[in-house]
Amino acid sequence: MHLAKPYHFSRSDGLRKSQSKAQKLTEGKRNQVVINQFKSMETKKLSQGFRNMFSYAAGMQQWVNRQLFNGPMEYTFAQDFAIADWMRGISGVQQTYSTVKKEWIGNYKAFTEVVIALNMMSWAHDQLKKQGYSGRDTFIELYTELYHKAVNDFYEKYTGDEEKCNYFFQMTD
Repeated sequence: MHLAKPYHFSRSDGLRKSQSKAQKLTEGKRNQVVINQFKSMETKKLSQGFRNMFSYAAGMQQWVNRQLFNGPMEYTFAQDFAIADWMRGISGVQQTYSTVKKEWIGNYKAFTEVVIALNMMSWAHDQLKKQGYSGRDTFIELYTELYHKAVNDFYEKYTGDEEKCNYFFQMTD
């Protein structure tokens, strides 16, 4: 699979015009850490373009899609969670799940993809850990906890609806 080159925002896009030199340096270091973490795992091809949060999130979504046997996901929940863990860490991921649940629990296909995305994000961080990168345990535990919570939330909402539960089992099994 050939991946399109990610779009890189420039100062002319109006983003972060007021950033100080120290903030830019810190952001650059954070970007380099993410790039380095992904270089030794399966997503090596993707890591070459991780210059900002957007390319990181797109890379995570593409990695998740490549892992799935049922084809690519229709929604971009893995990308949403990747942006959250890049920007705000643990609290960002927790807030994103809370928002996603509130907005998408009524759509059984979309919420099934939320469950899949949480599981795959846990595996993505596990791959980083196996490559020797520290700090992954917290994300692995968080995504695993949220995965189990999402499965329970799905069961609470759709128990008794055979069609929706069959879809869920087919997609997550």
